[in-house]
Amino acid sequence: MKLIPKIALGISVFANVFFISVAAYGLITRDSRVKENREWLSETVRKEVYTQLIQAIPKSTGTVKK
Repeated sequence: MKLIPKIALGISVFANVFFISVAAYGLITRDSRVKENREWLSETVRKEVYTQLIQAIPKSTGTVKK
């Protein structure tokens, strides 16, 4: 019967180490993810502004009436 508490303790320790390592990895790689997201967002906004400008500006101003 002493085997079950040892197995439970081992699983608990493993789970704690696993979750701590996942959290540490997330904190370490946060800056690169934020930089990548900012570049993507900036490029997306730039493309959308260009598209909206093309749609908003008329191709000609019309004819001049005398």
